[in-house]
Amino acid sequence: MRALSEQALNPATLARLPKILSVIRSHLDTNLTIEELVALVGFATRIDRANMQMLIVPGDYGDVETYGGSYWLPNETRIQSIMAQHFDVGSQGSASDNPKTIRIAVQDSTRRAFPQTLVSKLEQAGYANVTLNEPYSEPLRITRIVAQQGDAASAEVIRQAIGVGEVRVEATGELDSDVTIQLGYDWLQKQPVRNRVSDRQQ
Repeated sequence: MRALSEQALNPATLARLPKILSVIRSHLDTNLTIEELVALVGFATRIDRANMQMLIVPGDYGDVETYGGSYWLPNETRIQSIMAQHFDVGSQGSASDNPKTIRIAVQDSTRRAFPQTLVSKLEQAGYANVTLNEPYSEPLRITRIVAQQGDAASAEVIRQAIGVGEVRVEATGELDSDVTIQLGYDWLQKQPVRNRVSDRQQ
């Protein structure tokens, strides 16, 4: 949706929008009409990209052996937290109060940003569930702290702890994480010069 909204104002894209949405709809299980999808895209183009937040229903994959198929199993507690945080419904709770419960995935987009240094920093700050994942596919200038499960408050606390990056509320990180950190060149620049020099020599 973010990429589509970025392209939607392009005149060439506008002329082909119904056809594009028709193709998308053929691969999407929805009861929305093409006209309704066009209206949604039109609405998205009027939103400041910096304020766009994309949420996924918090949950976990149900394994095929147990359920006979691959299902997304909603987490009711986390849904309540998202509803409170983003829609002012119910009481707000954030995992940032207990960093040991937050699942953090780290991806290095630069291939040389010393992700292990970040893992150590987070562990020293009390985050007990931090994992290194496969590198992010595209190099990023600015580190992204992705609130994968919609918990922007926890993502912001993590951003402050590492001292770089921007928080994004979207489901583009690791599915099994609460927060995914996609390291960019801003993190690399924070590393001691001797580390960066030794990295180039390897």
